[in-house]
Amino acid sequence: MNHYNIPLIIYSGIDYAGKNIIFAVALVNDETEETHAWCFHQYFTLYKKLPNLIITDQDLALCAVLDKKYPNIIHLLCQWHIEQNLKKHFSFLLHMNLAELYRKIIFLPFLKKEEVFEKEYQEILQTLQKNKYSKSATYLQKVYTLKNKWSLSHAPLIFDAGIHTTSRIESINSVIKLYVNGSAEISEIFKFLSSFEDKIDRKNTKEEEKKTSESMKEEIHPLLQKLRSQLSDFVFDLHFEQQSLSSRYHRSK
Repeated sequence: MNHYNIPLIIYSGIDYAGKNIIFAVALVNDETEETHAWCFHQYFTLYKKLPNLIITDQDLALCAVLDKKYPNIIHLLCQWHIEQNLKKHFSFLLHMNLAELYRKIIFLPFLKKEEVFEKEYQEILQTLQKNKYSKSATYLQKVYTLKNKWSLSHAPLIFDAGIHTTSRIESINSVIKLYVNGSAEISEIFKFLSSFEDKIDRKNTKEEEKKTSESMKEEIHPLLQKLRSQLSDFVFDLHFEQQSLSSRYHRSK
């Protein structure tokens, strides 16, 4: 928040070097569905292209806009926030001598095999119903309907740079809060964001120049040498990882 108590919305992502990057910011009067819809429209109009993937927390207004207006964009929910919500709703199990059941519930987002996830879910649900925790069972069933958005086992086969949480935007938020407090004027916010972006650009440029210089000295295949001269090690490794999985992607279609 700032002097005028208006929210700052940030659209961020990952650049070619695997670093945080801010695509756009907006100062708005509220965070309603209508406001989020306006922001997305302005953002996509500016870039003239829809992203393949967006990761957010479980803000109802934000999720509603993406589901209603942009169904072709894959929308994932932050696994950390899902885990925290599960902990909050099922922490009472720790006081009921059901610690193992609690552990199974909070570990659901991180199960990698679909059959294992489904088996665990059914066993958990039956146990909750057997112990007459109907309210908790209903909540878990509601979360289950969104499993494609937060479960590793049901995640769509799409390049996501290994990102499953909103931790990167949270890190940007924490940096902003160090320099912008409740008395900050709007001009101060944009002045800081501008300087922040300049520092990131200069840092990335120096790092890439160093990487390029070192990679050109490596005696590797010309095609790989060209890739290494253009990509950071982080992104280069991701390309190889995704290439190794490409056959699985094709089979799944």
